[in-house]
Order: sequence, then C-alpha cells, then structure tokens
Amino acid sequence: LFDLGGVIVELGGRPIEPAWIRGEHTSEEIWRLWLTSTAPREFESGRSAPADFARAIVAELDLDVAPETFLARFERWPLGPFPGALDLLHALKGRYRTGIFSNSNALHWARKMDEMRLDDAVHDHFASHLIGHAKPGPEGFEHVLEHWSVDPERILFLDDNALNVDAATAAGFRAVRVEGIDATREALAGHGIRW
Repeated sequence: LFDLGGVIVELGGRPIEPAWIRGEHTSEEIWRLWLTSTAPREFESGRSAPADFARAIVAELDLDVAPETFLARFERWPLGPFPGALDLLHALKGRYRTGIFSNSNALHWARKMDEMRLDDAVHDHFASHLIGHAKPGPEGFEHVLEHWSVDPERILFLDDNALNVDAATAAGFRAVRVEGIDATREALAGHGIRW
C-alpha cells in the first residue's frame, strides 16, 4: 500500500512555501502544520471546494500569501512519477495485491490518474477525498482494512511522512517511512517483496 506524494510521485517542495509562514520552521514542522490543520483535512476529505480551502488555509495558518497565489502554486505541487515508479508498480501488481492510499483532492486526482497514468498501476485506489478520510486519522486505515479484509499486519504501508507512518503502525499495519523511489525499493526488498 503506497502513499503517492514523495513515495511514487515527486513533489515540488512542500505544500506551504517556507516564505509564506511567519517565523522560522523546520521542514518537519511545516509538514506537521499541514497534516494537523483543519483546512487541508477538510479539502482532502472532499468536504470543501478549492477556493474555500485556499481562503481557509491562508487564514488558519496566517500565511503571508493571497489565497489565489497559494492555490495556483498548490495545483502544480505534484510534478509526476519518479523515474521507474510506474514500472515498479506494474511489476508488483502482477505478484501482489497493491493499492494507493493518498491524501488527495479534486485538483490533483485527475492529473495523477490520467496524466501521470496511475489509474491502472495498482489494484485499488484509496484517495482521501473520495473515501472521505484523510491521513493521519484512523478512519482511512480502517476503510482500507474493511475493503481488503485482511489482517493489518499483512499490509506493508509506505509513506514519506512520520505522522502517517505512526498512524498506520497504530492501526496494526507494517509501516515504513520512505522518501523517493530508491528508498521505496529498499523498503520493499527489506520486507521480502520481490518484483
């Protein structure tokens, strides 16, 4: 089970530019702000429209950017699959049950499925905005378990964010934090998964 951004799909930096945040913050702190903020969770759970999301995140985090500028940058955030990522997914699909569990939204999902050709690269897609649950909340992991009907320890989940890995571990999944396709391959091989 794969996260997309930072694992399979290369991202253009962080969702929030450091220059937009008042004060000094590490990369980890910026991710924590993003994953624990209400506005992204609402948007990535399919409960708000893009313009409402942009206004809400700018207000919630007191960002020094116009909502329209934030949204224009956010739309271009996913760059495309890492080189070799699609080949890896297709090879794994022939040997294992595979899926994507990604915090996503209406702006990014069509690009990921069509333009980036991820639609048929795995068996199952668990897009947060379509299932109504965003990571790191436990409901999304419960949704995956209900759909797959397997014990959680039989699922290896790869994500680039520590909060999501911790949430998956709490749900009983085998979970590993990886960044990029090389680390993804290493984690798979380390768990005895061949392609």
